[in-house]
Amino acid sequence: MQNTGFLDWSKSENVKLYSKAIKKLDFKFEEKLDQVILLAQAVQNRTELCGFNRSILTIPDKEGVDRNLITEYGLLSYTAIEDWATTNIVNQETRAAQDNMMLYQCLFGSVSEDVKKKLIPKTNTRKVGNTTIAALYYKGIISTVEVETTKLINLTGKMKELNYDIDSFHGYVEQQVT
Repeated sequence: MQNTGFLDWSKSENVKLYSKAIKKLDFKFEEKLDQVILLAQAVQNRTELCGFNRSILTIPDKEGVDRNLITEYGLLSYTAIEDWATTNIVNQETRAAQDNMMLYQCLFGSVSEDVKKKLIPKTNTRKVGNTTIAALYYKGIISTVEVETTKLINLTGKMKELNYDIDSFHGYVEQQVT
């Protein structure tokens, strides 16, 4: 599916896309370690299906290196996402701004009440001005899981850090899983 241009909500195909895009994922994210990978895959699938992967998933980190929000969220700081959103989402009448809104609705409907309650006090960490940013909300959802989850998701970086020593890497992974 192409995401070329602002969606005209008076067109039935765009309303159908909207309905498909904001639909809850097939499971509720309940802050469980084993759900992080499921959430990432489900969000990746939804973004590909709706074309968001071309508009709102590639975000430059603080060095300007493009990162994929789903696979490299740990390498994206809140500040980097806020800077990107200020330029590309906030007060913009663009497809990216529309995609952001639809992804946020999907994510909001796909997390448990407990996760929502934990995120309510952190409203300022998912908004830029008055605009809720889906990428910040996704990062907040993931951050509700223990720090060990982040360590497991960023195994590529850890492997590099350990100079590709497979024995040390295996020990690290075992320790994190335990």
